[in-house]
Amino acid sequence: MNTISDWTRTIFMYGRVGVDEDDSTTPHVSAKEVTEQLAGFASGSDDVTLMLHSLGGTYDDVMEILGFEHLVPFKTNVFSFGCCLEEAALLLFASTGNRIVSSGTRITTTDVFEDVGFVNASKIQGYARMFEQRRESLLHFLEQRSDTPREVLREKILNGNNRPILPSEALQLHLVDEVFDVLQYD
Repeated sequence: MNTISDWTRTIFMYGRVGVDEDDSTTPHVSAKEVTEQLAGFASGSDDVTLMLHSLGGTYDDVMEILGFEHLVPFKTNVFSFGCCLEEAALLLFASTGNRIVSSGTRITTTDVFEDVGFVNASKIQGYARMFEQRRESLLHFLEQRSDTPREVLREKILNGNNRPILPSEALQLHLVDEVFDVLQYD
């Protein structure tokens, strides 16, 4: 894995991943920006590190980045030292390389059905199908990467209770590979 001092193949991802029409003022990085940087690194075979400190993201942007990650000829390692919320947590969980978090990281996922606002009855079935497809896509990525059964993942992280997943729990579920103590000295 790259060391933290190897900044030449590091992509900093802060704020939101993607931007929605309701919150264009929050700092964000778009899927296009990330995939362009990843494409620029394609000539080398060394791993790339994604430094992730995210306040959330949009489903479409996160899935676009994940889909692109699985096409590049190198591993994408994710290092998270702070918060990793909502869909952006999938970039940590389903990345192709090593996934390292600090012991102070707080990881929160949300159930895709929570995005449904007040809608009329004729739209509810369409929304339900769309969100179920999204949940199944997320579970597919996570199940493949973690080797944790889909039912366990659904119960632990996509259950709608919005309880943060502690780094130690993410490690037990094989959603991350390593947790380091930020207060540890050698």
